[in-house]
Amino acid sequence: MKPSAFLFALVSLIAIPSGVCGAPPIGGAIDRSPGATLRVYRIGHALSRVPELVEGQTPNHDRLVPTLDIRGEGAFGGVLAPIVTTLTARLRIDAAGEYRFRLTSDDGSVLDLDGVRLITNDGRHGMVGVESEPVALEAGGHEIAVTHFDSGGRRGILVEWMPPGTGEWAAIPGDRLTTDRDPTRVTSPGI
Repeated sequence: MKPSAFLFALVSLIAIPSGVCGAPPIGGAIDRSPGATLRVYRIGHALSRVPELVEGQTPNHDRLVPTLDIRGEGAFGGVLAPIVTTLTARLRIDAAGEYRFRLTSDDGSVLDLDGVRLITNDGRHGMVGVESEPVALEAGGHEIAVTHFDSGGRRGILVEWMPPGTGEWAAIPGDRLTTDRDPTRVTSPGI
């Protein structure tokens, strides 16, 4: 047997523990943290609609947030307008059924669930909410993504839901949201 064939056979017998050297965790689960990922990008021109971000663009601000309620002084990392914001998380649904969502923002925003556009709340405006039609969701994880822009003045994002049988709008509880655990949060100071 050639030495290289022997080494290959020997290496193939070694078990690599889950999560080591790029091996996926047992069951294929991805390591997750509670909350959502907020990224803010300063844009070099005036905005009137939600733009498409360039693939691989580096944000000016990137952090973990506990909920899908981004309002108040400093909530957007002090990045000056005009900005584009992304807010992403995996939403855990415990019981299958018909859910509704409401996206409130200043200025415009869009909400996608599992890659499907549910809400368009685009254009320049104050804090205005738009509701989705009922959407049937199975129990399990669903990817939620909001893209938002602000052209100046006040700004905010709030995502609410109406679970089956409740009849009332409520903030999505933080314990229902997860995001990638400890990603490298690279930011850029300029436009």
